[in-house]
Amino acid sequence: MKIQHQFLQTVLAVFLLLPFAADTQAQQQSQQPGVPTLSPALHSALYPEVMCVHCIVPQGDRGYIVHREFDKDPSMVTMYDRNGKKVLEARLEPRDFAKVSLRAAGAAQTGVILAVGGGTMTDGSIQGFIAKTDLAGRTVQSVRTGRYSPHQVCEATDGTVWTLGYDLDYHDSTDVDKNVLRHYSLEKGLLESLVDRDSIPPDETFDRLWGADGDELVVHRYGDGWGISWAKVSTPPATPD
Repeated sequence: MKIQHQFLQTVLAVFLLLPFAADTQAQQQSQQPGVPTLSPALHSALYPEVMCVHCIVPQGDRGYIVHREFDKDPSMVTMYDRNGKKVLEARLEPRDFAKVSLRAAGAAQTGVILAVGGGTMTDGSIQGFIAKTDLAGRTVQSVRTGRYSPHQVCEATDGTVWTLGYDLDYHDSTDVDKNVLRHYSLEKGLLESLVDRDSIPPDETFDRLWGADGDELVVHRYGDGWGISWAKVSTPPATPD
């Protein structure tokens, strides 16, 4: 029994010391010349209202923290400033939708909320949408995306919107649009549909849009590893008849 007790003490000591050993190794690596390092936090704030067990992790966008409700009201979004102060709360309810559920939300350039999701129309059909609020939290612009389900969204400098998503009928029909990247105007609707899903390698995924500047997108991309890509959107020239 004594030997077993000593063994358990030894194992416990090893596990307790491992993090310190890893931390020491990381510090040694960070001190090597030519190795990039991160500075200590330049700013920090507490957001106790949006932190809870099993909650959706809030996202940062344009200096704001954006939190989507997922339990009580899946159409609700709350925005906080960099000091943790609530600055905007909105229930995004596009016209003619009987029930909605948001997939992603972010901050637009003017400090309002931009969100994408899907829901059931008053006629019973299921459609996706993009919606935008004003500074009072009212839904003032929206566009339907049909069977295309947008899962990530960001606003470009010209006010247009980029989304990542997929068509709900992708696995059931060969005739659907398989493109995952789509460019919308909230006034005119769909502008461009790009990047065929079948062209993406099986081990590579694009799962987050952070921002857009002209025709350049900041995309979270992972495959063998992961990283952030600045992807330039280009349309191939039309082939002559």
